[in-house]
Amino acid sequence: MKKLRLLNLSGSIAGTFLILMWMLGGGTALTQTFNDLDREILVYIQPSILEFPAGERDAVLVERLTIKSLPLHQVFSQFNIDRLVKAFTDFSETDTIRTSEDGRLVSVPRFSRIFRIQVSDKSKIDSVIAALSRVPGILFAEKNMDAKLFADPTYTNQWHLNNTGQGGGTSGVDINAVPGWDVTTGSSSIIVAVVDGGVESHEDFHTVQLIPGYTARTGGDGSPAPGNTNWARHGQCVAGISAAAFNTFGVRGVTDNVKIMPIRIGDAGASFSDIAAAIDTAWTRGAPD
Repeated sequence: MKKLRLLNLSGSIAGTFLILMWMLGGGTALTQTFNDLDREILVYIQPSILEFPAGERDAVLVERLTIKSLPLHQVFSQFNIDRLVKAFTDFSETDTIRTSEDGRLVSVPRFSRIFRIQVSDKSKIDSVIAALSRVPGILFAEKNMDAKLFADPTYTNQWHLNNTGQGGGTSGVDINAVPGWDVTTGSSSIIVAVVDGGVESHEDFHTVQLIPGYTARTGGDGSPAPGNTNWARHGQCVAGISAAAFNTFGVRGVTDNVKIMPIRIGDAGASFSDIAAAIDTAWTRGAPD
């Protein structure tokens, strides 16, 4: 008997949903109202905060929608989002049972609640995703991307993520990152504190991924010390291993949807109590509201 397996080709929760829909043989391909993936977002919106016209297959202007959430309305207004279109036009609100390829009835997510939106300024797409992710009633908001599997150019050398025996290693001896990505690639609501030598912005981090941190003893923002290359490189490396973006250059992190908070303790001349205070600061800033 064949086993249904979720494949995550785009490195995202949304990507997993898209592949699951395809495997179940239901629904059509994504509607083609939009044609610029660099500006496109897939967002799962619960019916409790937005009503979409039943049976509508084309893009609908936001002004025609019943928006029950003030935060959602504010995001649409702030970023000039003027229309939504269903990603899967053949799914109805109640269509949550499908037949798998081996004939079994399975429960699937409500694909009818996945919408495509486009931002007018693609440089702000990460900011839009972050804003949508904070809205109660949004299950996920992620970039809509080409289905390229592990496009980061050095991914094939990262044996700790997926050990295929490259470099003479033992195949399978890794952290099982690939099956983990089938479940999740993290969330922007999660903050990872990198307690090391400091972290600075880099092209392999998302534009809104690095947040202000803390420097032990001096109370700085967690940036590396100028000229201290050994500590700085180590902190930067740890941050990249943890959370480098899934893109078309550089390395691939374990999860790219989390926020990075640099907590610089190395080379700061800090005592044990200073370091304890720095870690406590990370905990306090990362605590949920």
